[in-house]
Amino acid sequence: MPPDEQSPANGVEGPDDTDPKAALVGFLERTLDTEFDELDATTVITGPEPTPAAQLRSLVVDADAVVGVLPAVPSSLLESVGGVGGLRASVVLTGAARKRLDGPALSVVESRLAETAVTVYGHDSNSPAGLCLLDETAVCVAFDAAGEPTALVVSRAPELQAWVGETCRRYRDEADVLIGD
Repeated sequence: MPPDEQSPANGVEGPDDTDPKAALVGFLERTLDTEFDELDATTVITGPEPTPAAQLRSLVVDADAVVGVLPAVPSSLLESVGGVGGLRASVVLTGAARKRLDGPALSVVESRLAETAVTVYGHDSNSPAGLCLLDETAVCVAFDAAGEPTALVVSRAPELQAWVGETCRRYRDEADVLIGD
């Protein structure tokens, strides 16, 4: 069963409600039941240079293997699809991202991914954040209303890697194949 559908964008109470970094960090602390500062090899990216969108794109393009769950499909990431030639990826789109691929958009994305080893799944429920395991790096993403990344947590902490990997597998096991495989 997918995790709690509380969004990290609204999961922090108090004066930092609109701060994507505080929201994402608070969400992860509650989910992992640990203080963020106790996670080894972990950093938060909020921009402006590099922007979270640019950093996410760079991490994806540099990876060999990706598993992920995305509640939004950033246009910046879609524009990078041509640069993922050797990438093996399994990505589950949830909620609004899944609905965005209904109709003609599905065939456009499918044609962009035709020569790749990327499988896209659709899951009807929402996911609380974007979650990706890029090789051995866990990435958690907060998105704005337009679907662009506003904050990233990038980590090699084993507990975060394990949680992201397991969560992505649970979503994938409950999803339908949309493109590929």
